[in-house]
Amino acid sequence: MKAIVFEPSVPRFLMTKALGRYASLDPAGSLRLADVPDPALPGPDWVRVKVIAAGICGSDTGALSYKASPDLSGLVSFPSVMGHEMLGRVVETGPGATRVKVGDRVKTITIVTK
Repeated sequence: MKAIVFEPSVPRFLMTKALGRYASLDPAGSLRLADVPDPALPGPDWVRVKVIAAGICGSDTGALSYKASPDLSGLVSFPSVMGHEMLGRVVETGPGATRVKVGDRVKTITIVTK
């Protein structure tokens, strides 16, 4: 799948701050468009969702502007795939998933990438 991946580093941080911008997709930026492998379902009650639409939220923009430290969160690891507010359709269910079925439209607020 295609994903916007955030890979902060000290040189990229300094360049971004010096230019007064957000993290960017340019060569000096902390963002890159990458092909990321689909992760295995982490458990029997999980489902896979094909994304129809996704949003970047305030915590993402805080990280991209380097105004909030994502390193202080115990829920973030790098490289990090941005965006976690999504709308999609269920394309795979684990054997323990009982509340949704393949084809159901769902809204998620969290996505696990590792």
